Amino acid sequence: MPEVRINLLHALENFLNMYKYSPATVLVIESISNALDAHAKNINIRLKEYNGEYYYIIEDDGIGMDKKNFDNYHTIALSSKRKGESIGFAGVGAKIYLAAWNNAKIFTQTHNGKEAYASVMYRYKNSIYYDYQNPNIRKRGTQYIVKLSYEHFRELESYLEEYIRDWFNEAIKAKTKIFVNGKELQPFIPNVQIEYKKGDEFYFFVSKDDLPKGREGLELVVFGKRIRLESIDWIYEVKEEYKNKIGGIIYLDKFAKYLTTSKDDFQDKKREVSKVIRRYRTELREWLHKNGILKNMEPFINELKNKMLMYDISDRITNIINKDKWKWLNPSLVGEKPELIPNINGNKEIGSIDGLQLKDDRGNGPEPPGQKPPEPRNSELEEGKEIIEKPDSGERGKEIRRTVRGKINISPIDMPDRPDEGWIIPEQNTIYYNIGHNLHKKLAETNNTQLITYNIIRVVIMTLIRYKQEEIDIKKAFDTITEFLTEVW
Repeated sequence: MPEVRINLLHALENFLNMYKYSPATVLVIESISNALDAHAKNINIRLKEYNGEYYYIIEDDGIGMDKKNFDNYHTIALSSKRKGESIGFAGVGAKIYLAAWNNAKIFTQTHNGKEAYASVMYRYKNSIYYDYQNPNIRKRGTQYIVKLSYEHFRELESYLEEYIRDWFNEAIKAKTKIFVNGKELQPFIPNVQIEYKKGDEFYFFVSKDDLPKGREGLELVVFGKRIRLESIDWIYEVKEEYKNKIGGIIYLDKFAKYLTTSKDDFQDKKREVSKVIRRYRTELREWLHKNGILKNMEPFINELKNKMLMYDISDRITNIINKDKWKWLNPSLVGEKPELIPNINGNKEIGSIDGLQLKDDRGNGPEPPGQKPPEPRNSELEEGKEIIEKPDSGERGKEIRRTVRGKINISPIDMPDRPDEGWIIPEQNTIYYNIGHNLHKKLAETNNTQLITYNIIRVVIMTLIRYKQEEIDIKKAFDTITEFLTEVW
């Protein structure tokens, strides 16, 4: 029975495409992850240029591979590691770089303390091959020599140390020594002002200095490798002087089984990881609050509640006031002004809005030859227009200013020294509700939203009636207040 064939190169390309980073970055992540999984205490990385070719060389003092594991190493997606017990598990590792460049090669040597093995893996046409070689490694550990493209070599020349600190800072802090071109790499250590640590669960801190980019927030770490940086979604609660100084580590080794193949997130269908992260973020918030790092949010929350309440009431009143029964209360703001346009005699006549010819206050105005005047498309917009003269234009005709009924905005304003509960600014179509007024303050103390809503509606209708006071008598005013409150409430 024939066996199903797999295009190994295409499979590696698919693995590589799972990552969000450059192939050079992926090579660094995978190779150091393998060394950590092998329990290495010392990792030596060198970049070397030789005869016009470029190499990334990484050596560790880990446990090495035996014959079976070394044979499995040459099979894509086959690994001796058990998921959940290490960072890597997918059987990809540093050989993923073979998918990044046509001329890539990987020379591998390993020594497990008893025996040593070596091979070279390379691309030929559209497939991947390997040959066993004679090893010359003399001590326990594993060595990879990866032939790089010129572009990836230059990238690592510039950013290799930064990549290692970004992804493996916790491993370095935990006493794994990583050397780059012979120099021991030092971890990033914040200049801590206050800190909070709970065993192997998390470590939070507030730095004395602003943290560098990529260190603000919570690092999710598994076996010394950063998986991702978790932002603090309530950072707006933090006092300004501390906003760029809060960081921390959440240790998630026990959730390694949920790691994605690319090792930069979790496949968390049961949301176990999410629940833990949420609980620790809450604990961070409580700790910061206890230490005076957070703002007093009560005024902000009250302001937000006021605004949300005003938006809701604005919508309700706008819907009512645009009905025929109540439109006489609308403050009727000024809309766009049409232009004067030339007629067939060269004189300028009254222009149009949305293509409609408009007449003056006596019903006179131009009509297209042989056509009836068009009906207004919106009778409500047609009503309430007024005509004004344009005395300095030197042109025939008049300019028309039309009133429109847009949304009635209700805006809270804190003016305790002003005796008015509310007032209207017609040009803004806005009614200001004075939250500094003594009556509102007393109502606010009750936290009774319905009572406060009733008062806002009362103030709005009384403000609208005062604005129209020349058009109505006292009896109609009182009747209007009662009827309007009943309908809006």
